[in-house]
Amino acid sequence: MWGAAGAAGKGRGRIDETGWHGDGAGDGARGMPGQGGGGGGGRRGGLAVCGVTTKGGAGGGSGGAGGCGGRGGRGGENGQPSIAILALHAEVTVRDSIITSDNGGPGGDGGLPEEGGKAGRGAPGGALGDGMWSCQGGSGGPGGDGGPGRGGDSIGIAHLDEDQLTLEGVTFELGLPGPGGTSWEWSGEVITGEDGIAVETQRFPE
Repeated sequence: MWGAAGAAGKGRGRIDETGWHGDGAGDGARGMPGQGGGGGGGRRGGLAVCGVTTKGGAGGGSGGAGGCGGRGGRGGENGQPSIAILALHAEVTVRDSIITSDNGGPGGDGGLPEEGGKAGRGAPGGALGDGMWSCQGGSGGPGGDGGPGRGGDSIGIAHLDEDQLTLEGVTFELGLPGPGGTSWEWSGEVITGEDGIAVETQRFPE
């Protein structure tokens, strides 16, 4: 059985002295291990098999082990935003200006998973093969695809503190928000990450 796809990326990230730091989507889940094979049936004993008349007979072979589930794919990264002005704990006054931001970056696609492990082969029965062969185990399921990343935002002014911006006669020319990434469920259903947004001012949490 396939593993579940990873969760889609969320959130706008955070900002500090070194810039913007984003999150990402979740990794896909590991696939389910395969079922072990059934053991082979035994044989009723007799003079030709055991040398004496007895009900003891050859045992059936041990069933093959199920394969391990495959690892899930890595989650896609959230898209980089375009930020025209970054204000960290500072009073900012902008007058009679045009503030221009570029397009937000696209969210990353979910990574492909690992295939499940191969099953073990069933063993032969005992007593010169007179016992019955066992069944082969089942193959492990593939892992789930990684989740899709969120699209990047296009932001005029990104800031941390409330009531620190003074804008007079300002015009914003914002780029397009980035599209969310893409991933797939085991059923073939397409999973799309959240698109970014275009916004004049955006306060980030610390």
